[in-house]
Amino acid sequence: MRRESIWHAAFALVAGALLGSALALVFPAVVPHLPRDFGYILLGGLAAWVVIPVDPHGSLNLSPLVFLAVAVVSSTWEGVIVAVTAPLLAATVGFVTSSSTPRQPFVEAISSGGEAAFSLLVAGVTVSLLPGLTGEQMRLVLLPVVCLATMFALQ
Repeated sequence: MRRESIWHAAFALVAGALLGSALALVFPAVVPHLPRDFGYILLGGLAAWVVIPVDPHGSLNLSPLVFLAVAVVSSTWEGVIVAVTAPLLAATVGFVTSSSTPRQPFVEAISSGGEAAFSLLVAGVTVSLLPGLTGEQMRLVLLPVVCLATMFALQ
């Protein structure tokens, strides 16, 4: 229990730091594309809200598909914004629509967003630092692979 609370606290801090950094770096260039980015965030929130139970290990949601697609189509930082905000949006929708207890506590949602954003940032840095990596096709292949491998390692 102690490790879990420290884990959630650490990745909640990571989520806040990465979201702040991404907004500061991307916002001036994103202003003309705000409707598109709000659509990305809404799509990510809906994907995070869809939870697929995986017995006996827990559950799986579809938000990594959305923030990886956003990172490949737009930029890594816009993918980070979607990765952090999607679980928060899903937790808010779960809280509003649930009459009893919410589906996911907000601390876990923030921590989940931090893990996803950290994985995406590690993948973006790794792909940009690889020597001899040429072509957009290699980036399209390696970014999701490295991100999903990092997410798997954090589990």
